[in-house]
Amino acid sequence: MRKPVLCLLLILIACRIAKPPATIDQEQMQAVTDDALNTFVNSWNRAAIGDTLAPETYGTLYWPDAELVDPSRRIWDGQAAIVQMHADLWRTAFKTSQVTGSIRRVRALSPTLMIADFDFTLTVSGQPPPGAATAGPVKAHLKHVMQKRGDEWKVVAAQNTFYSDAPTPQ
Repeated sequence: MRKPVLCLLLILIACRIAKPPATIDQEQMQAVTDDALNTFVNSWNRAAIGDTLAPETYGTLYWPDAELVDPSRRIWDGQAAIVQMHADLWRTAFKTSQVTGSIRRVRALSPTLMIADFDFTLTVSGQPPPGAATAGPVKAHLKHVMQKRGDEWKVVAAQNTFYSDAPTPQ
């Protein structure tokens, strides 16, 4: 009879002194997403003009096991595949392109997970990429699920969707 009571007492004491899990404060989330936005924009724009080190910098945004769903609905599995797909685009359809972006919304899901929503405008020379709604600047919503491993935040899953400011046909 004493062992169950002692175990229950120890559990209750452990629960009272256990610290709640750390949370992500708004300032930390803003710093992480600002850094991700700057890395994305700067490495994209450098890669598009032929900087051979920029794809590697772009790749630092993603965990090795990350997944990206592109605007054509194709799924890219892993950091290496995501970077290679972009490097191919920077040598061809997105050569000399320029991207600008902003943070639309950031939400904490847990102390180690957050969703960062970005809006981007991509200016390309020549034909718009497959899936783009119109010629001219391409607008995209990019959703990043970011995961903290150790002290680093990186993208574990992403979804990129092109959109148009034009009214939707009725």
